[in-house]
Amino acid sequence: MPRRERAEQPGGQPGQVLMVTADATLAGAVASELARDGLAVGHARNGREALHRLADERPAAVVLDLEVPDVSGYRLLRVLGSDGGTEAVPVVVVSGESFQMVREALRDGPSGPADFLPKPATPEAVADRVREALLN
Repeated sequence: MPRRERAEQPGGQPGQVLMVTADATLAGAVASELARDGLAVGHARNGREALHRLADERPAAVVLDLEVPDVSGYRLLRVLGSDGGTEAVPVVVVSGESFQMVREALRDGPSGPADFLPKPATPEAVADRVREALLN
């Protein structure tokens, strides 16, 4: 796959992706995949850690497992969508729930995910969705 220019979204830091998941193996594998494109991946293992990181960082994209511990993934989506610094940041959601259930739960929220992947998601599929989200 050819290398792409470093991605940047409005309000996002070039080449920075925040991955919010308790699955360290998946996070590491996705980081390896995206490193080929010059993208750095930060890892938040739970919702609370994600909130702290988002207070200090403005990633170009976020990968969010809705089933993270401490703070609901749905709450994180609402925070991302209502914060002026992150509302334009694309979010790729990974969930064991159906897309229909996720969309229904978010219908009254400020914004929804840029993309959705059902679990179990492969690192390659997650990386591909991040790449697509950054190009749009």
